[in-house]
Amino acid sequence: MPGSVSDLAGRVEVLFQAGSFAANSRQRYRAVWSAFSVFCDDAGIIEPTRDDGAAFLVSVGAGDPVTATRQNKHKRRAVDYLFTVAETGVLPVPASRNSCRPMVPIRFSAAMTAWEDHLTGGGLAVETIAHKTFVAAVFLSFLDEVRVDSLAELRVHHVHRYAAARCEGTSLAGLARLRGFLRFLVDLGIVPAEIGGVFPVIHSRRAAALPSVFTVEEVARALDSITSRTSCWHPDRASLVRRDRAMFLLAAVLGLRGGDIVDLRKTDINWQESRLSRRQIKTGRHLVLPIPQEVLLALADYMKYERPPSDDDHVFLLARAPYQPYRSKATVHVVVADAFKRAGVDITGRRHGPHALRHSLASAMLAAGTSYPVIGAVLGHKNSSEATRAYLRIDVEHLRPLALEVPDEC
Repeated sequence: MPGSVSDLAGRVEVLFQAGSFAANSRQRYRAVWSAFSVFCDDAGIIEPTRDDGAAFLVSVGAGDPVTATRQNKHKRRAVDYLFTVAETGVLPVPASRNSCRPMVPIRFSAAMTAWEDHLTGGGLAVETIAHKTFVAAVFLSFLDEVRVDSLAELRVHHVHRYAAARCEGTSLAGLARLRGFLRFLVDLGIVPAEIGGVFPVIHSRRAAALPSVFTVEEVARALDSITSRTSCWHPDRASLVRRDRAMFLLAAVLGLRGGDIVDLRKTDINWQESRLSRRQIKTGRHLVLPIPQEVLLALADYMKYERPPSDDDHVFLLARAPYQPYRSKATVHVVVADAFKRAGVDITGRRHGPHALRHSLASAMLAAGTSYPVIGAVLGHKNSSEATRAYLRIDVEHLRPLALEVPDEC
């Protein structure tokens, strides 16, 4: 890759200027690039590669993408900008505000490319592919840290060590994605066969778990906590009250999934008829819903006073340059979860993201006597009767008359 650190940084600076990046942000990136330049000079590196960038990050304590502090994540992002712009000519869009995909060592890049091609050919959603490749990249980066020179040397104890080192930050979903990647490598004959059995599949009935629901009062308290938020609580979030309120209402009142909220387009909203019309990401089904006035006003308030100026059709955009749409539904989860916690709602044993708001909406509609087909239509279920039937298990009041009497003892 031709170009010194200063050459690479110059290309990024041009895009920063076009994207209206704040002066203090540009200065922080320059500081990292300056340190990287000194690192390359000391090592006699004239034209650095991504591997050189990874070595620099390790030298400054920012080598681990999972446990990295906010400052170290900034260093990782600064180095990633240099090589991504050189390779693609555009700035990378981070998966979320505080994270970016770790760099994959060159010796593992062929396996990573094969995994990406496999996922793309499977017709998966872009967000799903991003999640799966992110987990694979983190794992391959870990193997580099523990000095595994080739995937043929991978052993079960390496995988166990990875899971143990990240037991607090690795979700079950993350381990499931890693399992898929490992079994893919086994099928290709790249890693030993025993690696495919590290994380066995444990089958369970999906209907065995009860949906997490909140009462109407608890949801209202969470919504109020957004409006009453003050700047002393969290400086980065204080200016996003209108965005958070609009996202919360879309999940709580319309029952939209997090992915559909971050992907919502201006053309999906008919302002004159107060109607939302869009094709759902998960099911592909076309959803048409009336928009209550409270939700409509929240959207209008955000778009008029808080949304950055942009020709992009997405309703919700990053609050900082470059003003691009959110890539992950995790943004909505943070909004909803923070609202419940700030409101003091007891979330013990209950999921507390946007999907819990969908469940709560369905539960409230069921308690009001709404029929299954109507509930399924509102939530956009692919199979209304089957999917909506799950909520019968939490509708205690309607189940009570069906309970059998306990016979008296003889």
